Amino acid sequence: MITNVWLYEGEEVTIKEFCGCGSVTNRQSVFSHTETNDEEDYYSIQTYKILLCPGCESVTVVLYHAIGSSGEDERFSQASEPRSYKYTRKVLHGPTKGTPQVVPWAIADVVKQAEAVMSSSFRACVILCRAALEEICSDFLIPSEEQNKKGERYFINLHERLERLVNQEHLDHTLKQVMSGVKNLGNLGAHSSQIAFTKQIKAQDAAGLLDLVHYIIEKLYVQKAREQEASEILERLKQILEPSP
Repeated sequence: MITNVWLYEGEEVTIKEFCGCGSVTNRQSVFSHTETNDEEDYYSIQTYKILLCPGCESVTVVLYHAIGSSGEDERFSQASEPRSYKYTRKVLHGPTKGTPQVVPWAIADVVKQAEAVMSSSFRACVILCRAALEEICSDFLIPSEEQNKKGERYFINLHERLERLVNQEHLDHTLKQVMSGVKNLGNLGAHSSQIAFTKQIKAQDAAGLLDLVHYIIEKLYVQKAREQEASEILERLKQILEPSP
């Protein structure tokens, strides 16, 4: 998948990258190359990142490509703001992008939609990230509405649903803060005007929000599945080392 994002010079190196299995990758190597043309004002920046997944041990190669010009460089040198570039991010090699199999289909589908629209509408991406939280709450059987003593149905907002999820699953403070941040940014995308939204949120913010959604999925589903798998393996090994009399 090819995505476009505005980044400051060198910032593409520090972005957290995910493997197709959903795990955060470890950066193994990074190298950049700049091509210039003496006859033209423009130059090309290419940054390659080689990544290794600690989960499935797959290798991913990502290319960040941007076009700059001497004229723009001169303008930024006279301004107080740092130089920024519009980078095209492309996965040159790696396992198929997607959420892990342990993630329920409804959640994986929303995340896939968010990834698909990020390059064309980062506002839609932000709203879909919020929708992923709604699906996660539903998967953990946190209701979206209830009935009061008079028999009247009333809606439970996402803030309250997340509070119940945190208490029910005994989630740590960091994960609670991350989910709250995704919710708040999603609310901005869903309820603010287009002008207000574009003034506050940029494409890189939507990409960062997707990273947070993957982090939440990693904590709630992938990590739990790995812990369960490790527990089962340990139990089998115990039976080998300590056979029944």
